[in-house]
Order: sequence, then structure tokens, then C-alpha cells
Amino acid sequence: MNIYSAQQQHEIDQNCISIEPISSIDLMERASHAFCKVFKESFTAENKLDVFCGGGNNAGDALAIARILFQQGYDIQVYLIQSEFKTDEFETNLERLRAILPSSKICNWSQIEHPKTNDIAIDGIFGTGLNRPLSLKYGEICQFINSNYTDIVAIDIPSGMYADKLNDPSDAFVKPSLCISFHAPKLCFFLDESGQWIKEWKVVDIGILKEAEKDLATSYHLSSFSECESLITPRAQFTHKGTFGYGMLWAGSIGMFGAAILSSRAAMRSGIGKLTVFSPEAGHDIVQIGTPEAMFLSSKNLHEYRPFSAIGIGPGLGSVANFKGLVLSLLEHYSELPWIIDADAINMFSQNRELLTKLPQSCIFTPHPKELERLTGLKANNRLQQIENARDFCKKHNCILLLKGAYSAICNNEGEVFFNPNGNPGMATAGSGDVLTGIVLAFLSQGYNTQNAAILGAYLHGKAGDKAAKSRNERALIASDIIENL
Repeated sequence: MNIYSAQQQHEIDQNCISIEPISSIDLMERASHAFCKVFKESFTAENKLDVFCGGGNNAGDALAIARILFQQGYDIQVYLIQSEFKTDEFETNLERLRAILPSSKICNWSQIEHPKTNDIAIDGIFGTGLNRPLSLKYGEICQFINSNYTDIVAIDIPSGMYADKLNDPSDAFVKPSLCISFHAPKLCFFLDESGQWIKEWKVVDIGILKEAEKDLATSYHLSSFSECESLITPRAQFTHKGTFGYGMLWAGSIGMFGAAILSSRAAMRSGIGKLTVFSPEAGHDIVQIGTPEAMFLSSKNLHEYRPFSAIGIGPGLGSVANFKGLVLSLLEHYSELPWIIDADAINMFSQNRELLTKLPQSCIFTPHPKELERLTGLKANNRLQQIENARDFCKKHNCILLLKGAYSAICNNEGEVFFNPNGNPGMATAGSGDVLTGIVLAFLSQGYNTQNAAILGAYLHGKAGDKAAKSRNERALIASDIIENL
């Protein structure tokens, strides 16, 4: 699913109006009906709805939504906020609403009554066209809504929030419990600094034709559940373990052999045919007992060739003496294979930057934000900067980078970004990243290309984490639970 800028979404709407053809007011009506269908799934007619309207097309949507919900039995109160700018669609929908709603139910913002506990606010003040901070008046209205309503539903985007850039920390905006967005998600949903204020969001189909999106390129995408599931190749009946690849995992150190166990178990649970774990000799018994399905070799045997399909390095590795020499030794045998580099290995590559130019093309790095800073040598003040730094790194080193976090971002060497759709805060726990490395290594070993392996690995990691959170709870979730739900 593509994520478009505010300008692109405007172009898509205009293209749809021209191609279908359909009038702007009729497209607005269709979008409003789609909004109401989703709204009714969450809220019954038992509660009063306070609808806040500016003067633009977002307010036009709000007025149409108020009319539709009133006709379906909801108690509606509309508050109009004085605006010098009013669109034709706003005026038309206001006229339609006044034809059926008692005049006492449409009043000026200055006549606001203090809401009751269960009243619901519908935010239709500003839409995606906003490109400047809210004035003091609108900021106070946003503050009133945030402070006085438990349930706040934003139309398309929260008022005051930019669609495709970050607000200044001092900016005022509505903080909704639900945002029902038209046609496509907005980039701000996926960024820590803005997304944290949107408790839940949903996208509704408003009947935009595919032709309306033609020639509108975007670098940002959401990997939908169906798209991720479609990447999984069914296992054929007449196969054997060699069919599904042979992975090498260099992991573990004194005090951190658990990381090698978690990563190797995750790889075995993700369909790899065979796996050899390289780790210090002291971890032999621990790893063999923890993952009896995997083979074990001492790290001192790293230089010996074996017919691996993919290489994984990093979980629990600690600080390795002569890391550079060992990596160069591996490259002599495996420079044509896909690699996944995680955790301590990322830090050691950051300290031996000359090795980055020697790695196979399209290898995968899986850093968290601090590891990304070390890897790129660049500080980032926000999530958008992190993603931009990751994109530049991928272009420079011709690699894939999976930036961990809420909506983990998979960046490729062409500058594209694919946000992962699932996962939960319970997965922010020790060992979770080691599990992810094992999953991705398994898919690389089975022959998936690096981009699909990263997208699919993040998706199945998140899917398993969500299942684990349901069977336990987010606070109790540990990395082993993720493996058991793969």
C-alpha cells in the first residue's frame, strides 16, 4: 500500500474527479459514507457526538458525516469555528445539514457547552492541506478537545498535524483515540513523534480508481498483511532438508549464549533446512541443549569452508578479538551469499568501516536507532531523520536496512521505505532482536531475495509477537514467546 504526500493525495482526488468522472461534492459524499460505516463499528448512537468544523473541505466532510449520522439516529451537535476561508463543498454541506438538523444543533464555537463524560468529539477542523502551525485560537480549541473528551475521532488526519513532515514540539494538534483516514495512510502515522498521539488509525476505501494514481511515484509504502502473506512460498511435497537451505549463524559469547539459542531456535522455527551455530567452545553444551536441531562448531573453525546458503552475524557476539580478520576470512568463501548483520556485529562494523565496502551487495543490517547512529556516523533528532539517514546509507552501500521500532522501516538501495504493519510494545524486550535475526536468516537461506526476506521477517516477527501478547499480555511477553508463536 502506497503512502502519498498531501500534495500527491490532492492530485489523486483531482485525477479521480476527472477520470471517473465525479463531482467533488459527490466524492466527498462517498468518502463521508465510508467514514460513517467504520465509525459505526466502534460507536453506537447512545452517545452524543460533538462535531467540530473549520471552513475547508475537511469541515465539508465533517458536515456530511454529521448529516449521515443524524439520519441514522445519532444525537449530533455541530460547532462551527469562524473562518474567513470557506470552500464551496463546505457551503453546500452546511446547507444540506441545516435542511434536516434543528437550528439549535448548529452553533458557533463560542457557544460550546462543557461535554458530558461519554460525549464523543469528531474533529473536522483542518485536513491534510495544513502547512503551518495553528494560530492561538485554533490551538486553544485543540487543547479544549484533548482535555475534555475521552473519545476523539479525527477525519482523515488530526487537525494541526502535518501529513508528511514533523510538527515542532510546541505545535498544537488534536490527539485522537481514532483517526479514520481516506484512501491511504499518512506518513505521520508511522513516525514516533506524531504517531504516538494517535491511539488507533484505520484507512477507508473511498472508491479511488487505480488510474488516478498513475505516474505518482512515492518512496513510502505500508506492507499490508495480504502483501506480506503473498510473499510466502508454499513448501512443495517432494522436498528434503537441503531444499530449504543451510544457514550459518555466528552468535553468542560468555554470558550471552542465550542470544545464540534464541536466534537459532527462531531460524529453525522459520523453515530453514539446516543450521550451524558458530560460537565460543564454552557455549557448546548450552547451545546444543537449547537448540538440539542445530549443529555447533567452535568459532575457531570459522575459516573452514562449508556449503552455506546465507550468513547471519551478531546476536550476543560481544566484542570479538580480530573481528576484521575473521570477517575477511568469511568473505573469502562467502562473498556471493546474502548476509544479515545485527547487534554487536553492527557495532564492530561501525568500528571497522572499511569492511562495509567489502560486504556482498544487498546484505541486510538490522539496527535499532542507536546502532544506526554508530553505523552511519550521523546523529538524528527524530524518526524522520533516522529514516533519511538509513535511506542514504542503503544507497551508498547498496544494502537493505531494517530500522527497528514501532512500524519498523525496511529501506532498500533505491531509497524506498516499507513500514511493517504489526507488532506491539511488549516486543521491546531482551532477545526480541535475536529472534528477528534468526527469522530473516531462515528466509535468506531458503532463497528469498534480501528485500523480501527483510519484509517477511519483520512481518512474521510482529505477527508472532501479537499472538504472544494475546495469549499472555504485553508486559509479560518475552522473546521465547515470540518463537513459540511463529
